[in-house]
Amino acid sequence: MRRIVRLAIVLSAWVALSGGAAPSPPAPGPEEIEGLVRLLGDNDFHAREAAGRALRGLGEGALPPLEKAKASADPEIRSRAEELVAFIRQDMAARAVERRRESERAWLKKNLSPLLGASVPEMPPAARPAAPAAARPAAPASARPASDGSPSLDWLAAHQEPDGRFDSVRYGARSRSDVAQTALSLLAFLGAGHTDETGVHQITVRKGLVWLRNIQRADGAFVEPGERAPDGLSHALAALSMAEAFGMSGRDHWKSSAQIAVDYSVRVHLSKDRMGRHRGYGRAPNSETPDLLTTAFFLMHLTSARIADLRVDPEAFQGIKRLVEELRDPDLGEFRLADGLSTSPRATTAGCFCIVMLGANRDALLSLMENALDGYGTPTAGEADSDAVFNYFATLSAFYVFGAGGFNEWNASLRQRFRIRQRTEGDEAGSWDPSGEWKDAGRVLATALNALCLEVYYRYLPVYKE
Repeated sequence: MRRIVRLAIVLSAWVALSGGAAPSPPAPGPEEIEGLVRLLGDNDFHAREAAGRALRGLGEGALPPLEKAKASADPEIRSRAEELVAFIRQDMAARAVERRRESERAWLKKNLSPLLGASVPEMPPAARPAAPAAARPAAPASARPASDGSPSLDWLAAHQEPDGRFDSVRYGARSRSDVAQTALSLLAFLGAGHTDETGVHQITVRKGLVWLRNIQRADGAFVEPGERAPDGLSHALAALSMAEAFGMSGRDHWKSSAQIAVDYSVRVHLSKDRMGRHRGYGRAPNSETPDLLTTAFFLMHLTSARIADLRVDPEAFQGIKRLVEELRDPDLGEFRLADGLSTSPRATTAGCFCIVMLGANRDALLSLMENALDGYGTPTAGEADSDAVFNYFATLSAFYVFGAGGFNEWNASLRQRFRIRQRTEGDEAGSWDPSGEWKDAGRVLATALNALCLEVYYRYLPVYKE
């Protein structure tokens, strides 16, 4: 018996060492693991506990003998084996989820984060962008734009550049993403009912739209100044804001810009598969690797354009539908962000929004959305675990899948947590600190996306009208 107790102690030490920096000892063999399983029924309580700790640490490798032990004639062995099997399988599932999340985070960092200003590609230090400049001093009250009672919109209006853009780097972004962040900021104003002709922020809206129109290429693409090629996400956001502006105001001087943006989206940027069929949208024109998030923003753009009576080729929607269906797990119904990734709550919220926009039956999505929201947790802003992009799609999807009644619980939690973290003093009053997975995208992105989340239930954009 002493030999077995010593075995349990040694194996417990092996489990501890295997997680450290020192080289791991050889893994225990089948006979040693079976000896630990037998020890689960030992008369000595401490021996049983030591064996349990060692088996838990061995994880998946201990499952076969533990599964067999669930049928043991010894009730103590049987009971402990059942508990250990449940623990190990739950731990394996949690680790698998975390691996999938890490894989998704790595994909986002490589493919989409740079477009929103959250990261920069690896490059020599001398080639990196300069550190963000300090925020400008607070303007005198008399020089600030009029307020509509929305602190977040007031902050955005007060921090717009004279040329109409929103300077992403100046307010904390690691890489320049003025097109995307200007577009998101404009969408927050438009979603609250401000246009270039109406509302206290009409001058802010007009200046932002003029800046976007001025940097638009002749073929309709919105391209970051200084860059040669358009990025899908930035173009989709800018094109959406221009389509919304035209749809809400009906003014012809936005129509031309909105229409050629649609033409570029459909004729140039839309991806095709190997059979020549349209298949969603990616970062590059006619991308071989389209993804769900970029495609979702293009779907918003084209839906808004269609509502505004702009010309939109129906084939674009068929291409979007094709990709969305391909990125959906046929058995679970969940979604993944791109080929090669696993399904995730983040992707599933975006996927649910897409299929609702494409005309799917919402009732069939109720349990799927509930599981996605439960899997990701409570929405937060300005905290270490915040995910501004997930919050946006989760809020949109919750509103359109659950309806006003079922949405209230999600919205109440979101509003409470968002308001707690919203800055209330100084030049940053009304904004949110950049945080979480998009921390390096800066204050403008955080504030614009959070403002859009808070608008969803009572003043959402025309693109979401039924």
